[in-house]
Amino acid sequence: MSHVNPFTDSAISFCNSQGVEAHGVLISLSRESIAFEVYNPYSIVQMSEILTRVRIRRSDRDVYTGRACVNALINTGLMLVASASLLDPWSDVIDVSSGPELREEVRRFIGDWAANNRRLRPGYVHAVNSLRSFLVEFSRWLEHGEAIARLADSGTPQDRIRAFLSDVQTPAAAQLEELFQQFELEASRVEEAEVAAHKAFARRELHPLLMCAPFAHRVYVKPLGYAGDYEMVNMMFRDPWEGGNAYARVLNAFLLQNTTVVAHRQRIARLVKTLASEAQRVLARREVFRVLNVGCGPAIEVQRFLKESPLAERTSIELVDFNPETLRYAESQIGQILRSAGRGTQVVYRGRSVHELLRDSVRPTPAERRFDLVYCAGLFDYLGDRVCGRLLRLFYHWTDAAGLVVATNVHPQHPVRALMEHLHDWYLILRSGPQMLQLAPGMGDQDATTEATGVNVFLEIRKGANEA
Repeated sequence: MSHVNPFTDSAISFCNSQGVEAHGVLISLSRESIAFEVYNPYSIVQMSEILTRVRIRRSDRDVYTGRACVNALINTGLMLVASASLLDPWSDVIDVSSGPELREEVRRFIGDWAANNRRLRPGYVHAVNSLRSFLVEFSRWLEHGEAIARLADSGTPQDRIRAFLSDVQTPAAAQLEELFQQFELEASRVEEAEVAAHKAFARRELHPLLMCAPFAHRVYVKPLGYAGDYEMVNMMFRDPWEGGNAYARVLNAFLLQNTTVVAHRQRIARLVKTLASEAQRVLARREVFRVLNVGCGPAIEVQRFLKESPLAERTSIELVDFNPETLRYAESQIGQILRSAGRGTQVVYRGRSVHELLRDSVRPTPAERRFDLVYCAGLFDYLGDRVCGRLLRLFYHWTDAAGLVVATNVHPQHPVRALMEHLHDWYLILRSGPQMLQLAPGMGDQDATTEATGVNVFLEIRKGANEA
């Protein structure tokens, strides 16, 4: 079944990563992907989110039950149009017993397989096969080298292991970079209608060789139901030499050196500077610096600010995230820092989703819920323009006079799009500086800049000194 036209009796139901159940109408359906409409006034689905308990019905029959990963969103105002990759096997053969129906299903499967193979671009196939060939040979060679060096022995000193891995990784990374650049180039040439078939081919060939790297596995599996969770971020900042053997460790370190990951680390550094400079501005005239971070994740920039700045003692921070596990982790880490530093910084942890924030935005805002700095770093990468615009207006409303709103987004020219989308099922809504400035025009004094890599766009909106 390569494509099915929409029928009035075709429907989909699912749960999002926050456990909210939703229903929609199918627009299109293939073996690899679906497109559907959801009628909801609030944000119910976001990019790279894992939808669970997906149930697709045609006529009176379930044809798919399993999971799906959202890879595109269009908000028309009246409805949300989403597309998603299907992650589990189809269930349309389960109820087919032996006989003509089963034989027809087998013929249909073979036809789909042959059609998909004919659609693959030769250059893309060559790039994937080159990567696979190198990774297979490299893993075998490194397994032999690891055994000779006796790295797996319990008594082997850690500095010796690190020296071995570092010596291997330097030349290997150069070759991997060349191969992945060719993969990126060929992936950029694939027509949109053919992307699903190409992604399926790349994953079939490369996943057995990539998923041993802890970072690749976490990004693809998304155990919390969405991309960019707190542990993915933690992996970007801790020792990259993680994995079950030398090959997995070298591969993991390579993946954590790509420009987009480096840019994330630079984003954190810039946010630390913003916290420090805004604290200095506010505390020159008032006793307490008030901060709100929406979509906080592990709040690494807050952890660093609390460790490094004496101004943190006079700071009040509210951290908002929809995921309870993330908030518990952030509270644990920040609690340890405050105890070690002997600081009395007030930190509040609030569990709220984008859906709930937008729903609550119609209610009056208490005077005490005003902040000097409101920032949201990373969440906009997964939300459509309308939702981002509404959030910016809400943040601006919560900001005190002369206060600052900051939102970040990944730039369209980031260099590892195929690695993220084709291999990791990690999709972002990319925006340039001018596109960020169009999310909420006419509001405050706006500026959009990037950090050193050019990958992260920072939208800053300064409220007027006399604005309420």
